Formats: sequence, C-alpha cells, structure tokens
Amino acid sequence: MIIHGKERKLMLTIGASIKIAKLCPQGDLSRVGEVFQNHSLAEMFDKVCDIIIALNEGYEMNRAFEVEGHKEDVITKQELLALNMMDILQMKDEILHSMSTD
Repeated sequence: MIIHGKERKLMLTIGASIKIAKLCPQGDLSRVGEVFQNHSLAEMFDKVCDIIIALNEGYEMNRAFEVEGHKEDVITKQELLALNMMDILQMKDEILHSMSTD
C-alpha cells in the first residue's frame, strides 16, 4: 500500500500475530474480523492503525533478516493518523487480505 507517497508492505509474522491477537476478542487471532465490528469509529480506527503497524513491523523485521543491509523503516502511528478516513477504511481490506495470504 502507498502511504504518504511511500510503498509500505505488510507481513503476518509471528511477532505481528502476537500483537494482533492481543487486540482480538479473547486473544483469538481467528477473530480478527470482529476487531472491526461493534466498536465506535474511534476505537475501530485506533485498532486498524495498531494492526497496520504490527503487520508493517513484521515485514520490516523480516526484510532486515532476509536482505543484508536492509534498513528498517516502520510506519508510525502519527503517519497513519494523518490519513483521511477513506484511506484507513481501504486499508482495512488490505489488512484482511494480507492476513489471509500470509
């Protein structure tokens, strides 16, 4: 996904799975879809941001181990909070896609 003109990739690593599971009902990663339901808009956006950060950290950490000289460049919550609402809502779909393919 492109965020502020920069390509940001996502990967569901073990570390990302742990962080995301903590956001899910009863710590169950298979219930990640419920994170986007039955919450206020503010809570949902906050959780979407946390999940994007966890998945991007997973990708960046993986690349640092896999590609010699790769410098980690993890997206920040501040970058995500500067996006408009439509961008964040579209990212929700990318999150679910990334998690289902990894």
